Amino acid sequence: MVTKVRRQAVEHLYDMKAKFGLTNEQYVRLYNKDTRCWICGAEKSIVAGKPSRLVIDHDHEKTGPESIRGVLCHYCNMAIGLAEDNPAMLRRMADYLELYLAEGGPLDRPLET
Repeated sequence: MVTKVRRQAVEHLYDMKAKFGLTNEQYVRLYNKDTRCWICGAEKSIVAGKPSRLVIDHDHEKTGPESIRGVLCHYCNMAIGLAEDNPAMLRRMADYLELYLAEGGPLDRPLET
């Protein structure tokens, strides 16, 4: 008898093989090598309050296995997507957060003259 979890894993394998042209060995190696999100270190994604597998992050300008950048949790993958894969935008976001941590919010900072 095939369990629901096993069926979902097999379906995911076939989806990723179709999407990225991965072999079974490449798929297993990818998920065995990258057992945590490359950015935040999470072992699983939480999507709609439920645990979910990590996702394969990829460059949308490329196709096939060479488009794969790594394995991320859902939220880190979404953050990169919302920043349109733009490293400069992500750095500005980090600068913004660091400014708040260093100086407080806009009402705490002195007025510019």
